[in-house]
Amino acid sequence: MCLAGLVVAFVRLVRSLMNKANAEQGQPGALTIFLQACLESILQAVEFLTKFTTNFAAITGDSFCASAIMTWNLLKRNLLSTVLVEVISDKVLAVVMVALTLVYGIIVISFALKLLNTSFILTQFYA
Repeated sequence: MCLAGLVVAFVRLVRSLMNKANAEQGQPGALTIFLQACLESILQAVEFLTKFTTNFAAITGDSFCASAIMTWNLLKRNLLSTVLVEVISDKVLAVVMVALTLVYGIIVISFALKLLNTSFILTQFYA
């Protein structure tokens, strides 16, 4: 697990260096933008593999390197279904979270408006 933390720290370090270089540079050229896009896609792939490898290591109790080999073999066989499950589950959870938040907000606002109207009516009636 320490190796997984090291990989994630390295990815974050490279990403922060890339962001710092972008902030210091004025108008980047086409080659710079292309290289940044390539590096970003590589970093995202490493993060994706590290996440699955960490899950394998936690489930099986194997070392990070053995789990990385199992992850690689799994993704070679089932890349599309694995990616779809990962992406769809994140999107479904996000949509459910937004929907529940909206429902909760509507309920709270309706109760608050009822309470305000009730207290306004009572003060007008007894005044």
